[in-house]
Amino acid sequence: MSGGAISIVEWKKKKWVPFFFRDIEPYGWNISLGGSERHFQEDIDEYQKPWHMIVREFIEETLILDHEPEMGASPRVKRFYFGDLYTENQTLNLNLFSHEHIHLRNKFDFLNLLVDEKKMDLNLDINIQTLPTKSVLKIVSERGETSLATGILVSINLLEFGLEVVKVLTFRMEDDDYLLDGEILDRPDGTKELVRMPCALIDLDFFRKFLAGKKLTYTDANAPSVLLEVGSVPSEYIHVFDWDVKRRWEIFHDENTPVLERERYQKWAENFGANFRVDPEGNLGTSHFPALFTPTSAKILQYYLDGEWS
Repeated sequence: MSGGAISIVEWKKKKWVPFFFRDIEPYGWNISLGGSERHFQEDIDEYQKPWHMIVREFIEETLILDHEPEMGASPRVKRFYFGDLYTENQTLNLNLFSHEHIHLRNKFDFLNLLVDEKKMDLNLDINIQTLPTKSVLKIVSERGETSLATGILVSINLLEFGLEVVKVLTFRMEDDDYLLDGEILDRPDGTKELVRMPCALIDLDFFRKFLAGKKLTYTDANAPSVLLEVGSVPSEYIHVFDWDVKRRWEIFHDENTPVLERERYQKWAENFGANFRVDPEGNLGTSHFPALFTPTSAKILQYYLDGEWS
């Protein structure tokens, strides 16, 4: 079982969905999803309490700053308050992960990201609310203990013979807020590497027009993706936060980049470089962002749009 979150974000007076572009199979725009690992206290079983894994995955993948980053600048990392999903362990994990990510961003991207150690301020930080659904997952442990996960959407992953359990979250971003990828890659030699997936907000109206009620078309790959009939996301429906895209190109062209990191960006450039091309003036093109989605992301969005809770 794996878990994650789909977020409905209010930004610039419209509703959007945040995505992170995967450059490994299954390729495409992906919501915050990940497998179950124990990052909390030993007595907490994430299979019994999937909201712990859901919140952890959201925390580890979503980084929101109070303004666009620049080298040498000091944007503030906004903290998340989860209300009914809140636990001490989530806060502890968030603090530990934030400091690790900030260290790597400072060391390799020359960003001085700031995190408040003060009490949560909902006027400055982000208040996460959950949206209701009609799905309920009944979980029975090996010991026969039963628990219920409510307010979720569930997708069956046939390739991995598993379940994707997704919470529907909603929150508001200020006009100047900036989305970054928070994921960290752990190398076998113990080194840590920023993944820097391209991040975007895609207008919910795009999915109402091109996904709701449609038959999904899958690509021909070992781990297929979903390609919408429209082919690419029209520029009026997408906002790409281009910091990590530009850093990828800079690192790719830097002769001092470690071999494994260069190889990772080489594959990305070969497969999707044309979709994320930066011109000589440093501007990211807007006309070729693929309407390519991971299967779970596409199915969960359909469930959300087709349900009475949308």
